[in-house]
Amino acid sequence: MKVSVVIIVAFFVAIVSWPMTARISNAQQPAPQATPTPQATPSPRAAPSPQETPSPQSSPTPQETPTPQQTPIPQETPMTAASQAAPPPQQHAFVDPTSIWPTHSIYVCWENPDPKYQSEMQLVQQAVANTWEAASDLKFTGWQRCATINKGIRILIEDSGPHTKGLGRYLDGVQNGMVLNFTFNNWSQSCQTQREFCIKTIAVHEFGHAIGFAHEQNRSDAPGECQLKRQGPDGTLLLTPYDPHSVMNYCNAEYNNNGVLSQFDTLAVQSMYGAHP
Repeated sequence: MKVSVVIIVAFFVAIVSWPMTARISNAQQPAPQATPTPQATPSPRAAPSPQETPSPQSSPTPQETPTPQQTPIPQETPMTAASQAAPPPQQHAFVDPTSIWPTHSIYVCWENPDPKYQSEMQLVQQAVANTWEAASDLKFTGWQRCATINKGIRILIEDSGPHTKGLGRYLDGVQNGMVLNFTFNNWSQSCQTQREFCIKTIAVHEFGHAIGFAHEQNRSDAPGECQLKRQGPDGTLLLTPYDPHSVMNYCNAEYNNNGVLSQFDTLAVQSMYGAHP
């Protein structure tokens, strides 16, 4: 009887004490959840130094300091801007650059020289010497009768409108390539009272064509009223501002600028053939 009572009491005690042990064990187990240190110290995430301090990315010095982009000095200060504003002292007139003679010594001959025009022929030679030759390294030689086949500038004396059959070296060896008038009986009869003046000023103008100059009034930037006087072949290169004083300008208030080269005419021939030595 005592044994059974002891068993019953022990059983009762076990039942009563079991929930407390369960509670104690449950209260001691959450520790691994309260100490999720492996999650609180995820060093691999906190130490993305190779990503935050990726020297190759944070040091894009070659990209941030691209000296070739920050120093476009040749583009921002291209002295071409200054050189475009400064061509006037170097480049002048209205010329065909392909017509420039390859030599500075150019042969000249007369197709039909006549002793009665000896003084007039001498006026032409002297006018050219005092202008184009005096201002440049050009030298016109010969001045004799043309041979059947002759290179150089071939001049025909004829009572018609003075002209050339082309510009510059395209006259080389062309028969009657230049025509000059000494009598003015049919063309420009007003020159009969001032023959010497007309012969010299016209010679200077026509020899301007013979070395590559086109008419100044043919330029696209010439005044409208002057462009109405367009005549002859055009140049292909504008080398200076429009020059109202050029010997090549029909719109000049002075006839062929009185046979005197303008400042731009002088600078032009020098830029093409060099200055007089």
